[in-house]
Amino acid sequence: MAEEIISFWESGGNNMPLTVCLPSGTCTTAMLLSQQINAILEERARKDENCMPLDIKVGVIPCVGDEQYA
Repeated sequence: MAEEIISFWESGGNNMPLTVCLPSGTCTTAMLLSQQINAILEERARKDENCMPLDIKVGVIPCVGDEQYA
């Protein structure tokens, strides 16, 4: 999923920031997605210093409990 998000935003994001919002219970999926996006972007930057930097963040909408629980 992380690679698909990066690929999609790389081709059509016009260098704008992106926040991907996920419904969440324990926030595990959001945390893992965020970590994977960051790892992929860091790896790309390491391999190619001229690659376009992307500003992609993951937001959470708590569905179980409140924001403190999330």
